[in-house]
Amino acid sequence: MSKTTIEGLSFSYGGNKILDGLDIAVGDSEVLSLAGPNGCGKTTLIKCICGILRPEGTVFLGENDVESMSRRIGHRLRVFCQFSMLSVILFSIK
Repeated sequence: MSKTTIEGLSFSYGGNKILDGLDIAVGDSEVLSLAGPNGCGKTTLIKCICGILRPEGTVFLGENDVESMSRRIGHRLRVFCQFSMLSVILFSIK
């Protein structure tokens, strides 16, 4: 996959808007780091990218919209994201 692109991503819990019109493009050899205080939306963003939450906007992996990917690929992506979040949590505890 050559590029991950997020276009116009928005998400709310109830009436509380957490992400609002987020646009991100990460190229082939680039690394993106998410940093911020507790409750600012880092985990929500990861869950939206993985398809665990259903945001407004679009997430592309290469030229494929995550929403239109097959269930098998989507499941693998969600498992990877859950493992990644667990790694971050365990690293934070140490």
